[in-house]
Amino acid sequence: MSDAFATRATLPTLLGVLVLILGLYAFFSGPDGESAEGSSPDTVQTTPVAQVESAVTLTNAATGETRTVSVQTPDTPNAVLKATLAELRAWLLETDLWVEPLGAPTVFRLDERAVLDFPLEGSPDISVGREQQLLTSIEQTLAQQGVSEVVILANGESRPVFLEHLAVEGRLE
Repeated sequence: MSDAFATRATLPTLLGVLVLILGLYAFFSGPDGESAEGSSPDTVQTTPVAQVESAVTLTNAATGETRTVSVQTPDTPNAVLKATLAELRAWLLETDLWVEPLGAPTVFRLDERAVLDFPLEGSPDISVGREQQLLTSIEQTLAQQGVSEVVILANGESRPVFLEHLAVEGRLE
């Protein structure tokens, strides 16, 4: 009687172990049966992000000139605003309004609000007038993109002034 009981008890145990092994195999293998550990970055497939072409308006407050340019970016608000500010920076560097120590910002956008984190190397030599024109150019370009409130950081930190002279308010008119 004990042999029959042992055989009956062993069969469910063996079936349970078999199901456990198959479950672990399915869990640790990729969708096509390959091991997830054996996959290389070259074989990982990513879903392509839709690209959009946007016409953006840039403003140079020093000359009063506006320029409309086309940017090709992923279809996200952060990407469009980042590309817009990169175009503005390139244009204003050509006209000597953007100061070299101020890099292109990292951009975070949520609805009508934006946070711009500028990399800033050292203390730029800039006049009050030039700093005002640069800040106004950035603010007017942001407003053209539907941004009504902005937080400006330098190297990840909040500052009471933009570069050297001007207080940063946050609300765009």
